[in-house]
Amino acid sequence: MAVVLFVLQLIAIIGLADHAVSALHETRIVMKAVAAALLWTAGYGLVYIALEPFVRRRWPDRLIAWVRLLSGNWRDPIVGRDVLIGVAAALGHVALALIPFVLGVAPLMTSTAMLRNGFAPVAGVAQIVHYGIVLGLTLMIVLMILTIILRRRAFAAIALFALLSVVFHFGSNDPRMLPSFIGGAALVAFVVARFGLLASVVYCATFFLFMNNILPSELAWYTARALVAPAFVVVLALWAFRCSLGTQSPWRGMLDD
Repeated sequence: MAVVLFVLQLIAIIGLADHAVSALHETRIVMKAVAAALLWTAGYGLVYIALEPFVRRRWPDRLIAWVRLLSGNWRDPIVGRDVLIGVAAALGHVALALIPFVLGVAPLMTSTAMLRNGFAPVAGVAQIVHYGIVLGLTLMIVLMILTIILRRRAFAAIALFALLSVVFHFGSNDPRMLPSFIGGAALVAFVVARFGLLASVVYCATFFLFMNNILPSELAWYTARALVAPAFVVVLALWAFRCSLGTQSPWRGMLDD
């Protein structure tokens, strides 16, 4: 996991940097990228080492898909199931976030800084996948701390929902968005508490891929940059669907009919 975090952050920083035809300038970019990537890797690598034994003792089922993925079992049905659940829940959250905008109740709240910087699409996807891993781990840490304090996972999940609702609301301070924030917080808390780390990571990455790459109006939907994120998510969902079937054929029922 630490190696993946390092590689993703390195690709993101180098890909999003302002390059110039200068060996000194490019050397500085690479050195800063390596330094930042090592910082993220060391920090969250240590956090993961501290987190995994606790979760493995109390909620081993919440780490099954994650451990199988890290072990190289990419085509395991449980891995496919959790990835598919994370993608579906994140798209539901995106729909909730868009409802006030579609109804004309509130303006669309998106981050367009990455688009204004002219980032390379692959670097942008790498950065958001990195965010997904970091945020998924952070949510599991918060749930773990709340469980230690409240003693029961159900109470901890409710507390996580309340905390996320407050964070989402103060992030925009727009009362018209409150129903969407509450719905989104409920989805996040449910996925983290019910399905565990892998589904949470996929959820966070998918949500930010759509909210940062598709919704801003600076790019037409059919441009290459705007299509990278949805194409990545579609391929991920199709792969997860096929893996979740295990040895079953997706066409078996259709052929029998």
